[in-house]
Amino acid sequence: MKVRVCLLLFLIIVLLAYMYVRRTAFDGLRAKVTVAITAQSPDNSAPVSKPSYRMENRTRVVEKIADLCRTYDVKIGQDGELTTDASYGPYSQKVWYVKARTPTERELQALEYALSHSTPSQLLKKNCGEGIKFYFLAEPRCLGSAANWGFDKDNRPAIFVEPYETVSLIGLERSLMHELGHHMQFKLGWKPYRAENWSIAKKLGYSSFYNPKTNECGWLLKSKESALHLYKFNDSTRLWVRCDRQGRPMTTDGRIVLRQLDAQRITSSEMAAKATITPASLYFVSPMEMLSEAIVFYRFNSASRKTLGMLRPSLYEIVKELDQKEIDDTYGKGLYVRNINGVIALAEPKVLDEIASLEKQSIGSASNESSEHIVR
Repeated sequence: MKVRVCLLLFLIIVLLAYMYVRRTAFDGLRAKVTVAITAQSPDNSAPVSKPSYRMENRTRVVEKIADLCRTYDVKIGQDGELTTDASYGPYSQKVWYVKARTPTERELQALEYALSHSTPSQLLKKNCGEGIKFYFLAEPRCLGSAANWGFDKDNRPAIFVEPYETVSLIGLERSLMHELGHHMQFKLGWKPYRAENWSIAKKLGYSSFYNPKTNECGWLLKSKESALHLYKFNDSTRLWVRCDRQGRPMTTDGRIVLRQLDAQRITSSEMAAKATITPASLYFVSPMEMLSEAIVFYRFNSASRKTLGMLRPSLYEIVKELDQKEIDDTYGKGLYVRNINGVIALAEPKVLDEIASLEKQSIGSASNESSEHIVR
């Protein structure tokens, strides 16, 4: 009996020590090494490191913040402001408290481009004069991406920008536009991780699954191979695993197995080639991500929009319809469109002719979608 009590006390002490060290160890590690991440957009492949927080010109920064907030009805977290608290909101990742900082001129430049090419996705609701809040973080919050959409301390939608200054300017612009695409999805009623809200998922080739024995749930991506070929993404291995409709791993010959290690597994490139709707990039772990990536290519500039139409005509049409719906819901049906450069414009004949010309050159000349031309 005494041995059991001693063993239990020992395990409790070890657990407490682990919880203390977990926080402090990462802080020490972050001070010594460069954190390499890959942002969600395919252009963000450069290694990044913690910024020095040099303020190029505080007056210019303050003026630019005020200009962006006034022009796009957004908010930007103040230096030292707490971004999340104990509640963390219904969709935010539970991490330790992180404070905001003053953004740099370069970050504001990227934000301005993202907002100008994502309007009205920055607004909190339809016909609403209040926009989403951006927090430029003083320390890393979520390794693996340049920015993340979630909920802040006030339980309101927000975008958290990681403190990595060596992400390319175009990479940061794309990452911010990607997260604004997630907010667009939320405004349309498609709540994250709620499969029942995602009516668009079927159009993208996804279906939800639930395993009653394990309580596992998630997304399955359909394959052109057959109706029985379904795959789910494994975050640990970064591979796609063949499954049945309940998400149970399957071998190449269709047998259900216990371990994913024994199942048929393929890479993202191979999955893109098999998917019924070819994704715009190799980041398509869920319908939310596939759609956000396509939104970026549709909105970024005329070249990326033309490429999306030429190589992914089915995805282009899905995104165009959703984008126009958001515009109509905000400004009135048929009054505005997104021009070929990705900016909102009056639906005048000249603008409509330019769009029709671009689509004729891209969608009109598109051949069958091929994964060999995956947009990177």
